[in-house]
Amino acid sequence: MPVHWTQCDPKDQMFTFIADSGEPFHFNTSLDKACRELNVPIVEIQLTPAMVEHVRTHNGVEEDHVVRLTPTERDQPILLCLFNTTQCVVDGNHRFVRRFRDGFNTIQAHAIPESLWRQYLITGITPEVSQFFVDETIKGQSS
Repeated sequence: MPVHWTQCDPKDQMFTFIADSGEPFHFNTSLDKACRELNVPIVEIQLTPAMVEHVRTHNGVEEDHVVRLTPTERDQPILLCLFNTTQCVVDGNHRFVRRFRDGFNTIQAHAIPESLWRQYLITGITPEVSQFFVDETIKGQSS
């Protein structure tokens, strides 16, 4: 069951993914803790220049954050939500870019099935606030 925004911990981060259809998905990234507790399978993902460039330019990657990552932080598994025909990095975009820059050609990811990630969607956000998050996501893609 999705989480109403009023039930989110103020310290929780949120990630907005905009599907090809234009539909926004707002995720509570406390999903990370659930992945560890539920032993969600970890898969190895091949990093390619095209994938890394897509993540860097479309997923709100901030250069100063990429540079600040320690090797320990860089090597933590990312969160990858599986959709029917695509997938989305919900947490770990900076790690994704940094590992590639540091010469690695793979990254570990929790492969999160829809039955689990849907429980971490944030609901109850007004259309205006949702549009704000979408606009900020798009602005982050162009910077």
